[in-house]
Amino acid sequence: MYADSSAYIRKSAIPCARGGAQVELTEIFVVQHSYDLDGCEEIKFIGVYTSEEAAQEAISRARHQVGFLDHPTDFHISRYELGKDHWTEGFVTL
Repeated sequence: MYADSSAYIRKSAIPCARGGAQVELTEIFVVQHSYDLDGCEEIKFIGVYTSEEAAQEAISRARHQVGFLDHPTDFHISRYELGKDHWTEGFVTL
């Protein structure tokens, strides 16, 4: 693990093939599946993808599997910019 991973990402071009061309990867797409089960949120981490299209394809594959069939509309795609803090505040435990 790098002490300052965001600096490492900024300094390194992360190649990604999109449409046959190499582009610098600046964002990723995280797919999760979440639903309420007896008052608790049940979350499944599906994967990380280099494009929204690839994330949608992952949802298409997972949506027909056991368990996901019962909650086909509970998939979520989150876009994250690389090299950036996404949790910028502390937290409180209740």
